[in-house]
Amino acid sequence: MASLIAIPSGSAQAVETVRLSEAQKIELIVDLRRQGASEAEITRRTGYRLVQTTSIAPSLLSINTDVTVPNPRIYYDEANERYVAYADYNWNDNATLGDGHFNTGNVGGNDVLSIRFSQDVVQTSTPSGTINWGGWRGLTPDITLPPEGGPPLLPGLWGNSEYGALIQWQDATHATRCDGSDFPNCARYNSQSGTLSYAFKRPPGCLQIFAHYAHTWSDTRITSAGISNSGFEIGFSSPEHRWQVTSGATQLGC
Repeated sequence: MASLIAIPSGSAQAVETVRLSEAQKIELIVDLRRQGASEAEITRRTGYRLVQTTSIAPSLLSINTDVTVPNPRIYYDEANERYVAYADYNWNDNATLGDGHFNTGNVGGNDVLSIRFSQDVVQTSTPSGTINWGGWRGLTPDITLPPEGGPPLLPGLWGNSEYGALIQWQDATHATRCDGSDFPNCARYNSQSGTLSYAFKRPPGCLQIFAHYAHTWSDTRITSAGISNSGFEIGFSSPEHRWQVTSGATQLGC
């Protein structure tokens, strides 16, 4: 059910009241985080506050210098006693962003972003994902040219249950010109970063939450993907040209 949230609009006295559904609040948190808003601003705008959790670091086998998959962030809506968890990834290395493609086309097969819980939870809103375009790949862009790209991708769910969810999408590069060149000599990437949100009511006891990102290139494809309380399961078409990264655990009540 929608609720009324008071939003300051420039001064302490001026207040605008808007009606936001739970799904709208969850997406607003994604937008505010992407814009670099403070946690105080996120709480003021949505009613959700960042939960101070304990965490377990990822294993060395799950560390990849090309991309960061942090432990999931958890926000809490005290008025409605519900949580939302965010699984994120972000590419770090422009030398490997889009796997070095300067042409327009797909980068391997589909990518997958997942979130899982160590116990079953009660889902309070349909999970949703947002995948964001990256910066220029290669040389510094000519600022007189419009950047090629588009709005964020909104992938559909590939799996959804009481123990987690996952999304899949096709990552791709789009050729463009840099440094005033009149031919494509660099590219933009449609999947530099992404977020998967999952709203839930917490079960009693210790709850651990994990994020996972799987990526392919060349001719490799992801053929299957699954999640359970105990892990992520990804099937690939080849043992080459793919990797997967799992975060450490974010813990509630542990």
